[in-house]
Amino acid sequence: MKKFRIIALLGFFALMFSGCTKDLGELIVGTWDVDKITYETYVAGELIESEQDLNVGQITFKSGGAGFWVEGEDSEDITWSSEGENLTIITNDGTISLKMTTMESDKMVGEFVETVTAFGITSTFKMKIYLSK
Repeated sequence: MKKFRIIALLGFFALMFSGCTKDLGELIVGTWDVDKITYETYVAGELIESEQDLNVGQITFKSGGAGFWVEGEDSEDITWSSEGENLTIITNDGTISLKMTTMESDKMVGEFVETVTAFGITSTFKMKIYLSK
């Protein structure tokens, strides 16, 4: 009987702590400042180019998957979806899929990585987007 109580207690705590984790879809809703976007290009594993844009604008994620991006005086409608720690944003220019490496109520960081091999040379492009409320 004592063993059963311990197992039940451990199960209760496991459920309690796993229930506290918010889904990305719940966390992302709202208006976020795009503080920084970094870009890195690697060829054959060597960094050949690195850039960053600061204070890029704001992005608003509405519940239901709609939203918009504001950069200066320009604005563009977006659609978005999330699954686990992955965020997909669709704009008029295309689709970007980010793996969210930081997911907090006031700060998020998403990373996009694409690797291409052509003519025996492997190139990797990495982009990170830093968001804050």
